[in-house]
Amino acid sequence: MKNPMRVVVWGPGGLGMVCIREISMLKEFELVGVRAYSDAKHGMDAGALIGIAPIGVKVSSNVEEMLAIDCDVVLYTARDLATYNNDEEIVQLLAAGKNLVTALPYHYMHVVRPPEYVARVEAACKRGNSVFHATGVNPDLVGERLLLALTGLCNDVRHVKMQENWDVSFLEPETFKVCGYGESPEVAAQSPVVLAISGNFVKQGLAAWAETMGVTYDRITVENEYPVAAQDFSHGSLFVKKGTVSCITTRMCGYLKDAERPFMTVEVNWAITHQSLPPGVEKVQGWVLTIEGRPSVRTVIDIKSDFSTGERFIVPGDTRTESGYHAVVATLLKAVPKVMKAPPGILKPLGTPIHWLPDLRNL
Repeated sequence: MKNPMRVVVWGPGGLGMVCIREISMLKEFELVGVRAYSDAKHGMDAGALIGIAPIGVKVSSNVEEMLAIDCDVVLYTARDLATYNNDEEIVQLLAAGKNLVTALPYHYMHVVRPPEYVARVEAACKRGNSVFHATGVNPDLVGERLLLALTGLCNDVRHVKMQENWDVSFLEPETFKVCGYGESPEVAAQSPVVLAISGNFVKQGLAAWAETMGVTYDRITVENEYPVAAQDFSHGSLFVKKGTVSCITTRMCGYLKDAERPFMTVEVNWAITHQSLPPGVEKVQGWVLTIEGRPSVRTVIDIKSDFSTGERFIVPGDTRTESGYHAVVATLLKAVPKVMKAPPGILKPLGTPIHWLPDLRNL
């Protein structure tokens, strides 16, 4: 029997907690450490931390102690403040010899980040004989794999739209306030939190498409919108007044030279319940992928815990088990064996081999 892959979870926030839960249920993996950023969590059993039976792995806030753990990979799930606040720690881990897999927005950093930082990551991998890989649902699986694969049905592509619709009602009330939900559009527009976070991911999705499809954008536009509630409504502990922000939309478009219509559109709608989505937007928890071409193709990716009941959470009522988080963790875990077999350095997104190109002779 093969030995399980030894994993450290670095950052037990929402995504990190789901990593712990999934690893505890999968025979292929063994959790050997959990890095916390709060001393209050130090010494806790990882199982108790996420509300299950003890699993015999202690949480630690001691960095040196964590670096000394022998593991095959670190699943890096630290909090992203949309300022690339994790740059230094990522370099530190790689230089210390830790293979690292993350869903943070580093997928196409060679396109959107300064060359100096990319060189630092490469140097850290060389020094530590380690591998760095960023993956996830969006960017990566939905846009750079599934959507690309769908273009294999087309002989011509005129416009591609990837639309993410997410019900954010499970977030804490304090987070809503900071993001601008329940405020006037003017007040919400002053909060950079959600727009910066979605912007980092959206920008990379747009950049990934240009590189993979072999096109160059002549210009890129960004639009931010703040749809408001049509009437007062309550949802759980939240109360939203009529006329206040109930959805935040970020839309980024890439135009080819001399084109009036964008070649690529990436749109993110983060709404308080699906009823808060703008008119005409399909009410799904997931993605709507549309390709206008010859022929045109459209598909919907709807993520739930159970379609027969409509349940959203893997453990009903437990917001820490949001089904979308489980989907992201699935992409992280499936990348582990690829990372373990890769040579030291940055392992770029895996992509899909067959898709549309402006000139098929470049396939």
